[in-house]
Amino acid sequence: MITCSLHAQKEFWGLNKGADDGGENSTGYKGNITKYDSNGQNPTIVHEFLDFATGKTPKGKLFLASNGKLYGMTFAGGHQIDPPVEFNDNGFGVLYEYDLVFDIYRVVHYFDIQAPNYIYGTGVIEPVSGKLYGSVSNKVFSYDLSTETFTYLTGEAGNSIDGELLKASNGFLYCTTKDSFCPGVNSVGPNNFGTIIKVDIINNSIQQVYQLQCDASEGIRFSGEFIETSPGKLINITGGGGNSSPGDGTIFEFDISTNTFTKKIDFDGDNLGRNPLAMVGGDNGVLYGVCENGGLIFILTALMK
Repeated sequence: MITCSLHAQKEFWGLNKGADDGGENSTGYKGNITKYDSNGQNPTIVHEFLDFATGKTPKGKLFLASNGKLYGMTFAGGHQIDPPVEFNDNGFGVLYEYDLVFDIYRVVHYFDIQAPNYIYGTGVIEPVSGKLYGSVSNKVFSYDLSTETFTYLTGEAGNSIDGELLKASNGFLYCTTKDSFCPGVNSVGPNNFGTIIKVDIINNSIQQVYQLQCDASEGIRFSGEFIETSPGKLINITGGGGNSSPGDGTIFEFDISTNTFTKKIDFDGDNLGRNPLAMVGGDNGVLYGVCENGGLIFILTALMK
């Protein structure tokens, strides 16, 4: 999978997460950072995630920060913890930096048992100049570029943040979690109904502001990142659930002034497609997205108004 960032309007930089799924056909390859020319041609690998100690299997997107350097996260690798704990064979991942001037890759933080990154994590954003924000597991963190200080924010976000953070027009950050707890649905562990999280970067705290209904009518498994289509109105998707059978996913709107969730569209198989994966906003005021099954591309116009 390639995720691109544009650098100085001359090159595209992207991530390849590798092909190591841990199965019998695994290649063992852990991914790379690759740059392309302005036409998307002539790929050049600038860093390979081959060294366990410095991270392996990149996660999320590359981000070009205000200091002119690229930042990203890995899914695994980094320091081992002593004594060893379950799932620690592959490490908990790292936050890394790539210096475009000197072509130097370095780890700026090793994730640990406080917020294990072996299951979920996202890329980083810079909602205020000089400070990056991202997430691992059920925690949100900040990283100060000038002091190189890493800090976990106060509070936990339920289970498994897996949606990239978005800075909304009210100054708060928003993201989604994969899991939550629904009484009677799964008494042993979390399920896939998910929550919406609000991050206060002034007070360095996070809180849950909405949880999907446990009957799956609103959807299950948040699938994309928020898009603010108009001030105070966030649009996103779920990968399953809704009123269609067997539950093909939904598109919803979240009002950040009232914390109100409104389902807009139920995917329904061959007609609209099923299991949406991602959505982006075009410069023409239209939303575009892709479905994993039952369709290829969907286009939304009314929700942008």
